[in-house]
Amino acid sequence: MASLTMYRPKECRRYGLFPSATTFFIGGLLVWGAVAQASPPLPSISSKVFSPSSYGAAANGTTLDTGAIQAAINAASANPGGGVVELSALNGTGNTYLSGALTMKSNVDLQIDNGVTLEMQSKADYASGTTPFISANNITNAEVTGSGVINGQGASWWGDPGAQRPFLLDFQNSSTLAFSGVTLLDSPMENLAFNNTNNVTVDNLTVSAPSNSPNTDGVDPAGNNYLIENSNISTGDDDIAVKPQNSPVSNIVIQNDTIGSGHGISVGGETNAGLNGMTVSNVAFSGTTNGLRLKAGIGNGGLVQNITYSHITMKNVANPIYITSYYQNGGDRSPSNPALVISQPLTSTTPIWKNIIFKDITATGADKSGIIYGLPQAPVQDVTLDNISISALQKFDIYYAQNTLFTGGTNSVSLSGLSTYDAIINTPEPPCDSIFMLSAMGLSLVSKRWLSRGLFCAH
Repeated sequence: MASLTMYRPKECRRYGLFPSATTFFIGGLLVWGAVAQASPPLPSISSKVFSPSSYGAAANGTTLDTGAIQAAINAASANPGGGVVELSALNGTGNTYLSGALTMKSNVDLQIDNGVTLEMQSKADYASGTTPFISANNITNAEVTGSGVINGQGASWWGDPGAQRPFLLDFQNSSTLAFSGVTLLDSPMENLAFNNTNNVTVDNLTVSAPSNSPNTDGVDPAGNNYLIENSNISTGDDDIAVKPQNSPVSNIVIQNDTIGSGHGISVGGETNAGLNGMTVSNVAFSGTTNGLRLKAGIGNGGLVQNITYSHITMKNVANPIYITSYYQNGGDRSPSNPALVISQPLTSTTPIWKNIIFKDITATGADKSGIIYGLPQAPVQDVTLDNISISALQKFDIYYAQNTLFTGGTNSVSLSGLSTYDAIINTPEPPCDSIFMLSAMGLSLVSKRWLSRGLFCAH
């Protein structure tokens, strides 16, 4: 049977329940210092045009234009100040540039004009299942722009989800990049992926793949200083997956986006290198499997902290809020009974989630209100749910969590809708005459006069 302990805010500090040096109370509410975030610098590239047609591109959808496009990229990069590689309609002779793998270079703007498609060879003709369609390593000051389409012809690859498949765009060890206006269509695997890459702007991008297309992540940031805005993303996997796997991640801003099919906006599933500072705001989800998800497991974890989600709407999103420390082998392996979880030693690869705000979030048509599931040795720390309204079929689970604060007029996710175990819940003084007390099996009514402005700790 769970025991119950109550601490008031002053006592919480005394007992060290809020270990963050930047955490403090104002009027009984948790506040922590925001991580400074600045917009990434944009590329600066000469407007001189290098046309693939000058190097022999036919743009007729059947002739292979790989050599001509690559020659134009190389020439633009060699030009002082760089240049624009413009894929344009060629006097009505065709609007599709069929190509094999391309290597992006520094100081190049790859511009795909309206009505033009840059099309990846189908699986039968493509040279390698591991070579991305457009790749770059150790470049700087480059962009992909226009209002045309990059088509990965993914359907020819999706029949065998376990087989090797190429990314559509993959950028490694690079900086000062921008992607705007274009549509990424039917990637064989991940659409726009990064590793150890900094100062990236994604604006007005459309990413589209069927909901059943395997591993077709939309945008996967990995590095520092990202802005992802005004974009429309629908895929068969994570729509945005922030990846602090091999390099530290910080200053991620995701705003004014529309998310359709897919697994939502995620951090993880590997967080070994850590994340510090991310804001997600003014995002609309519709028909997404998950909304806001943080996922890692023992052996693939690290410190993830200082995240704010605000002004989010969700319609028919199965799992609006999801934090799990049990993500392994591509799926959530959370134990069904938290009482049976055995504490393990802390290591450098233990998932740690800390200082996370969910504010002004509305979700309708959900299956489960949410889940916060930490580890006995590493509880999820300092989560605030401020003005949250979720209409769902199942309760909100909070297991192994310290200092979860409900505030700001939270309604549909009320304390009567919680399932808890070994969780410390903080509630400001409620507007009604009663408040709910946590127990192992659920919640019961007690006097507001006795428990108002307290922390309730179920063990």
